[in-house]
Amino acid sequence: RHNAYLNSRPGGERLQRRSEDFGELKLDGAILDDAILPGCSFAAASLQSAQFLRADLFSADFTRADLTRTMFDRADLRGANFLMAVLKQTSFRQADLRPGQIVQHEKDGKEKRAEVPVNLSGANLEEANLGHAHLDQANLTNTKAAGAAFVGAPLFAVNLTGADLSGADFSGAKLKDTTFV
Repeated sequence: RHNAYLNSRPGGERLQRRSEDFGELKLDGAILDDAILPGCSFAAASLQSAQFLRADLFSADFTRADLTRTMFDRADLRGANFLMAVLKQTSFRQADLRPGQIVQHEKDGKEKRAEVPVNLSGANLEEANLGHAHLDQANLTNTKAAGAAFVGAPLFAVNLTGADLSGADFSGAKLKDTTFV
């Protein structure tokens, strides 16, 4: 149905799932452009060469997922978790990787707001394209980002401690309060 939606065919329906578990599934080559999947878990899933163009993946979990050559261009990835994920040659052009604002309702009826930064800690971002991606406050500690392109990307308060950035391209990137130690 989602494919029919993407091709404007009769009976097409946009894929919409919230907080569902797609962990450990093999979804290589899946085309999930414009899908609405906030809070979904893709932990340890194989999504090689998949497409999530313009998808809503707010607070999604991609822990240890294989996302080699996957496209997340213009996707909403605020608050997403990519801990130890394989993101070789993955494209995040113009993606929103800023912190996600999470609202929790407490027993006394009060709302508690928390800001959850994107976690790319320990991920393999070799030759990834993060051109013009919004990475404010993202955690990229101990990432392998050799040959990655951060061209024109806003990198406000990003933590790159222990990251392998050999051959990475930061042309035009905005590096305010970014940690490289």
